[in-house]
Amino acid sequence: MQRAAAFVFLLVSAIIAPACFGGPTSIGNGGTSVPAVDWTIRYSIGVPAATAADLPHRCPADATCAPVRLQGVSPEQWVLGVTRHVSCPTDRGDITPPADCPAIARLRERLARPRTAACLCPYRPGIRGLATATEEGRRIRVPLDVCSYCPAGRQVAAALETLTRSR
Repeated sequence: MQRAAAFVFLLVSAIIAPACFGGPTSIGNGGTSVPAVDWTIRYSIGVPAATAADLPHRCPADATCAPVRLQGVSPEQWVLGVTRHVSCPTDRGDITPPADCPAIARLRERLARPRTAACLCPYRPGIRGLATATEEGRRIRVPLDVCSYCPAGRQVAAALETLTRSR
């Protein structure tokens, strides 16, 4: 009896564990397994402040926020760092991905094209925005600043706005 209970426990664990610990996820699609890429999106909102207490108290609903001291800046300045996580399905189908997924895809497409012009970009203090993921064993980095996509069109601007939202 104990062996049967242990077997059932192992069987159920093998089915449930991948969904809980980063394996293929089950989203829509009739409960079938859909491989996904898990993205971490980091950026800062607001303008630098002299103290962490002076930072804005707002944080996007699907994010965690924390004060971050800017490195190499004198006098000391702080920004509000935002971290969000999003899981983007890799297969096409009847799954509607979060709005961040098509925005990341749009930026990746633009990064794949060669630059056609040089741009003068103003200095913007804060955390350099970045979306990162590991896909098929490769580390992927997608910058979240307009200068990386120079010249940037409306689609790039809309994608950056989606990914670096402040609400």
